[in-house]
Amino acid sequence: MSKKFLPLSSSRIQAYIKCPKMFQYRYIKKENEEFISVEAFAGKVVHKTLCDFFESFEGAVAPKVLNLLKLTKQNWEEGLKENDSIKVMTYPKKIKQWELNTYKLIEGFYWDNYPFEKIEKSYFEKEVKFKLNELIDVRCFIDKLFVYPNGNIDVFDYKTGRRKPPESLKDDMQAAIYTMALRDKFPDSKIKTIWHFLLYKKKVKIEFTDKELKEWKEKIELIYDDICNEKNWDPKTSKLCNWCGYNKMCLEGNEYINGKKK
Repeated sequence: MSKKFLPLSSSRIQAYIKCPKMFQYRYIKKENEEFISVEAFAGKVVHKTLCDFFESFEGAVAPKVLNLLKLTKQNWEEGLKENDSIKVMTYPKKIKQWELNTYKLIEGFYWDNYPFEKIEKSYFEKEVKFKLNELIDVRCFIDKLFVYPNGNIDVFDYKTGRRKPPESLKDDMQAAIYTMALRDKFPDSKIKTIWHFLLYKKKVKIEFTDKELKEWKEKIELIYDDICNEKNWDPKTSKLCNWCGYNKMCLEGNEYINGKKK
């Protein structure tokens, strides 16, 4: 089959694992989603705001918290103009309350991390590409990346959802892909991945071993083979169908949501 689903990424792989039909709509047929969930929308606003915030540092001085909140409001309002089909399915039911909760999340982040560390070699929303093998191109977008004078690297990813922080990231494909991507560019660097769960104000850190990265490489190669050999693109119906922007064009997903299929 055509390899137009390449380059692979953690989000693309997870989409296939969750539901091959959704993967087909999004990456093979290139269909537009009919809506975006408010959780995904708020997450995008937070990520854009933090990227803009860190890039606005002048010298070693961080912008004031009021400026950060104004930036959040600006990004929220601009996002509303670009997304006219935002769907709210969970509490709180009003999008205005989601907006207010986002301001609280951002303000909490500011005071929890003040004063902010300023590293000379800092990168935000950094795209990194690498070849997993001669057939598989992989890419990732890193929220924040610090390269220290000794060559060590810290990778930060901000998590805005309600999922409770895990005790370890050893089973997290995204964290492994970040490390593999940077190991390809900085083979002699010590790379630490840090997941920052904003709602819980908790950071989870990991440094992958060579053996663990080799195991992840093999897992991804197997999933790649599954995608290339896929012929049916069968849907996996579950409560997650409610958050899928393709649920109206997907017969099985539509039937599941409307209670016609268990």
